[in-house]
Amino acid sequence: VAAAASAGAAEAEPRAEALLRDAQAALHEANARLAAEQQWLRSIIEDFPVAIAVFDERGGRSLLASRRCEQLCDGPHPLATPRSDRRALLCAPGGRPLLHHEMPLVRAARGQGMTCEELWFRRGDGSHIPVVVSAGPVRDDQGTILGAIASYEDVTHFTERERLREEWLSIVAHDLRQPLTAITACAGMLSRRSEAADIQGWSRKILASVQRIERMAEELLDASKLEARRFSLDRLPMDLRAQLRAAVDLANMERPERAVVLAADEDVPLVDADAARVDQVVGNLLLNAAKYGDPRAPTRVTLSRREAEVEVAIENRGPGIHPDELPKLFQRFQRLTSGPSRRNLPGTGLGLYICKGIIEAHGGRIWARSEPDETTSFHFTLPLSEPPRGG
Repeated sequence: VAAAASAGAAEAEPRAEALLRDAQAALHEANARLAAEQQWLRSIIEDFPVAIAVFDERGGRSLLASRRCEQLCDGPHPLATPRSDRRALLCAPGGRPLLHHEMPLVRAARGQGMTCEELWFRRGDGSHIPVVVSAGPVRDDQGTILGAIASYEDVTHFTERERLREEWLSIVAHDLRQPLTAITACAGMLSRRSEAADIQGWSRKILASVQRIERMAEELLDASKLEARRFSLDRLPMDLRAQLRAAVDLANMERPERAVVLAADEDVPLVDADAARVDQVVGNLLLNAAKYGDPRAPTRVTLSRREAEVEVAIENRGPGIHPDELPKLFQRFQRLTSGPSRRNLPGTGLGLYICKGIIEAHGGRIWARSEPDETTSFHFTLPLSEPPRGG
């Protein structure tokens, strides 16, 4: 029995060695295929024509970026090197460096993806490159996040074209003022030198047309400043109740046939605001109410306190705004077209867009509500100068 067992063991040993060699060869082949696949994937990422970066949360938390990405960064991706050694920083528009938890790849690795968000790469020489960033998590079949991937699209060409366009608009609007000043002066002289009814009528028409062009030029200037992020405010403590009272009185004086009434809370405190810009918003909304509202119904202006902000509402009765047009009201060059009488009204379609920019620059909100053939109201808020008592 012992001899038989010894013989069996002797025969099994070569077979076990052969199986081990086969297993080692299969493992070696599998490792070689895996290494080839990894190299293939690495080559795809590195040679990808778009700037991309892949963040691997497993193990050593490695990062792999395409050569195009390293060209934008003028070196390694910001997450690939310690903060003290970084040649490039990822920044918010304006130049503020992003904190680690704000990085698109870090956010995506936590499940917080982003799509087409504008950021800057600030390079070692101080220059910056505007990029549009999209990022998302990489998951396995069970949904577990393994890492993240982000793409960075250089939009320098587009932003430069936009800047030149806005600069051109600003120059055109500015240069319109000089001939308009001369036309206004000549029309005034013509009116003073003759009392003939026809000449007086022509002068009034000239002055009215000049005022219309001046308003258009101002709107073009404001729109270009908003687009170029050069819009500034002169904030001072302001009595909004008194400001609205003055605007309502002026509207009643300019358009006595279109009554405007004001209802304001008594306990509204001061707000930090640019009085001229707020007056511009109110004036635009009151003019729109006069243009589109029912002339037989008064326009109602209300001022209310809402915790840490105040709300102004301007409401009128009329045909209303079609629901399809409400989401587009505050976009550039948008004008109401749902009524036949509205298509021939003068304007640039920039007024509400500028109103939105002014209110948001103050840290407020603006929106519209409308019931067809009933009432339309425009609302905006401004933050209070001081927090409410007890808050």
